[in-house]
Amino acid sequence: KFLGDSTSPTLAVILRALRNNKNLAGFQLVLYTDLYSTKPRIQAFVSNITGSSKWKICADASIVNAHKAATYLKWGRDCQDYKIATEVVTGRFADHPAIQVKLEWPKVPSRFKSSLNWFYSFVPGIAYILGYSEIEHKNPSQQAKMIVSLTSSRTFDFVAKLPERTIFSRALRLPISLPVGPPVPESAVQSPVWNFFSEAPSAVMEHLKARCTVSQDKITTFNEVKFNYSMPTNCYHILAQDCSPELKFLVMMKNAEESADLKAINVKLGHHEIDMYPENGLLSLMVNGVETPVENITYSLDSDASLVINSEKKGLSLLAPDYGIDKLYFDGRSLKVQVAFWMAGKTCGICGKYDAEKEQEFQMPSGSVAKDAVSFAQSWILSEKPCAGACKLQRSLVKLERTIQLEGQESKCYSVEPVMRCIKGCSATETTPVSVGFHCLPADSAASLVEGQMKLDQKSEDTRETIDAHTACSCEELQCIE
Repeated sequence: KFLGDSTSPTLAVILRALRNNKNLAGFQLVLYTDLYSTKPRIQAFVSNITGSSKWKICADASIVNAHKAATYLKWGRDCQDYKIATEVVTGRFADHPAIQVKLEWPKVPSRFKSSLNWFYSFVPGIAYILGYSEIEHKNPSQQAKMIVSLTSSRTFDFVAKLPERTIFSRALRLPISLPVGPPVPESAVQSPVWNFFSEAPSAVMEHLKARCTVSQDKITTFNEVKFNYSMPTNCYHILAQDCSPELKFLVMMKNAEESADLKAINVKLGHHEIDMYPENGLLSLMVNGVETPVENITYSLDSDASLVINSEKKGLSLLAPDYGIDKLYFDGRSLKVQVAFWMAGKTCGICGKYDAEKEQEFQMPSGSVAKDAVSFAQSWILSEKPCAGACKLQRSLVKLERTIQLEGQESKCYSVEPVMRCIKGCSATETTPVSVGFHCLPADSAASLVEGQMKLDQKSEDTRETIDAHTACSCEELQCIE
């Protein structure tokens, strides 16, 4: 079907040049598009408009249906001498979502065939080096097929059918996680099997967006690591932060004063500060220190960067894409924050680094990796001045309360990483066990835990012990000078 019969050209370009022999050369490019029909199509034609030459290039690309796209390239005299065609089809392969790409070259120049044969001679060696399997098989001589089947969100099977051999491999790793569900028998699949062209790209893009959620004591990081953590009373935790030099945003959370089951958040975006917190059973909003009504709210800040707050369901949503937060939703009990693609690898906090590296997920502000979730989350508590803030916890190096035998010698041990402790004048009312590394010295050593005397964070870890970290304090003996 020639689109020129039903539509005008989208683009027409004529190029003229003067050759060295002073002969005039000219080419014409005409582009037709039909993007909004049930079968979107693009056609392009390049022709020589000099003299009587009928040399042309004809290109055509179309989406045939929800599962199939096709392209072809023809060139030569009236586009009849040579042809290369490709076809992309989606469906299922061994009960898994799959995509097949087929390349055909029924008529190509001899030079193209020579180049293809030259490359083809290297294929067996390349396949062997990459660890692919190979079998000799008589496939069509002027055709190649490649099939990729997604066996899980992080693995795929690969099959390439070449003219004289078939190359394949199983369970290859993907660099990113894709939205693929469990295998479904083909008999149970209803049409459309997998609407790749209209749904898959948006589904993949949506799946790749990093989301961190906090619901009660359950936390899921940007890298989809899940753990349980009970927040200490009155202490803000850094959930997510732009840790690049720009420091575009900071999201903090703490238990609300009304109930430990409720949360309060503080969000800093540039020079703006937003607080969302429960009060008298309702969700309250404060923007830059000014309390703002939340009923059916649509609040926009007048600034160069966009920042919008809307009422949504039982909570509030915050949209600040220019600051790196695509969307934040909070209802007083749970929070979900989604950051922009360009924040990948730039975030830090309890929500993690958004880098798909789960092995290093529990990275603390010091850069070291915590051994357990509690130590990791507590490392992101925002300390306050003893008499100025409500949080009475601080991270301190501690001495193991008992001596231990190390290499046959009685030893006293000091932590090589800070442990959460109540400030001076306060005593612990609640604790939680944490695993901590210790550096040990002979029991009769004169060294003691005095600030500045020993750089314990630079010492070797001689043993690992489970001790109690403080999570709540009573401060009856705290003395503050007003």
